[in-house]
Amino acid sequence: MESLGIIGIGRFGKMLGKIFADDFIVKGYDANPVSKDIGIKMTDLESVLKERTIILAVPIRDFKDLVMKISPQLKKPCTVIDVCSVKVFPVNVMKDNLPKSIDIIGTHPLFGPDSYHRSEHLKIMMCDVQEKEDSFLFWSSYFVSKGFQVIEMSPEEHDKLAARTQGITHFIGRSLMN
Repeated sequence: MESLGIIGIGRFGKMLGKIFADDFIVKGYDANPVSKDIGIKMTDLESVLKERTIILAVPIRDFKDLVMKISPQLKKPCTVIDVCSVKVFPVNVMKDNLPKSIDIIGTHPLFGPDSYHRSEHLKIMMCDVQEKEDSFLFWSSYFVSKGFQVIEMSPEEHDKLAARTQGITHFIGRSLMN
């Protein structure tokens, strides 16, 4: 069985670990390690960075620092996938700072830990940022095989749509509070 790494084992990282656990050995690293048995083999950062696929599931405020820290340690072949809810910023950070020899995929799972088990029609947005090893096809096919609807779009398209929908959501939320 192949393995993959997840950096950031908060609520979202744990959920990702559960999604991948049937098909991969999931190795995880978190700056604040969790001790619960969550189906993720917790290890050190160096071990996670040896994986062929590394998923970055950290808060956006920590994203650039993490990318800068791991960049010199990445070995090819390697695919780095982010799961940030915005796309232009993390994609630009990865393109500007990660080695040109690795694959980069931007994703935004359009669900979270609270909605994951309640829906059968889950969607994930994906954008092929930098590819050398056909990893985008592999991962988009993998998500489809797990029952996800894959939506391909550019980071700019994603953020424009997200701004509209989140703006409406926040407007309604504030209106209900008043």
